[in-house]
Amino acid sequence: RCRTCGHTFGQDAVGEDLRAAKRRRQELPCGHWVFRLEYRFRLELRDECDGAERLVVSVADADGELFGGIRPEAVAFDATAREQGQALVDGLLACGAPAAPAAGAGHTLAIHR
Repeated sequence: RCRTCGHTFGQDAVGEDLRAAKRRRQELPCGHWVFRLEYRFRLELRDECDGAERLVVSVADADGELFGGIRPEAVAFDATAREQGQALVDGLLACGAPAAPAAGAGHTLAIHR
């Protein structure tokens, strides 16, 4: 995501070596060179009891809060972080009955209007 104009581009917009692109101040397609990596996606949330109840949410996470602190830069540069991030994504996309939660584990949902 361009920090100047806010346009978003795929990870490959500046080539495969993101660190080198930042050092060289390589331009994005918008003409700016100041950018950061972030997770950007949409999720469709479904009620387990009533499958007709659905909610689509958009996520933009530059700090990795949704992924347990795994920052987008770590996923881009570190194979272990990439595997951990992929496991978390797979967990979000899992459909059907989830495995029994570990003792003391739970989920919290906050709704704000």
